[in-house]
Amino acid sequence: MLKLLLPTSMCGLFLLGSGSLLAQLSARDPVVYESHNQIDPRPLKLHSISGTATDDGRALIPAVIIGLFTDLGHKLIATTLTDSKGEFAMAHVSPGKYRLVAKFDGFCPANVPILVESTNLLTSGKSLKLHMRPGGIDTCSFGSLK
Repeated sequence: MLKLLLPTSMCGLFLLGSGSLLAQLSARDPVVYESHNQIDPRPLKLHSISGTATDDGRALIPAVIIGLFTDLGHKLIATTLTDSKGEFAMAHVSPGKYRLVAKFDGFCPANVPILVESTNLLTSGKSLKLHMRPGGIDTCSFGSLK
């Protein structure tokens, strides 16, 4: 499990001062596929993968580590971190089915099925909102379109 050693209030400052935070975290705690979904929701249809991470819609969370995995075989293909505003983006993701896994210490990991489609009017401009919930609660983290 990913362990972030900085308090949440300091993560944004650390991110601004270091471009290699993701490399440091990945070397110490590699992103691994994890799912606690009891019922798998339908894939969210997107044109590109970008969005925000919040503590279930209330406050934005910086330094959430995000891994993008293939749907079949769960092979890690990309990683990123949310910035000081809780935002993230993954450029140049080919159309297909994926699993986005988001982790932040003390919160239940999110596992969101995603279908990246070619540009069309229905999916253009939509982004992902990750609703991170504290671990130990009956319902876990999830993603929705915003």
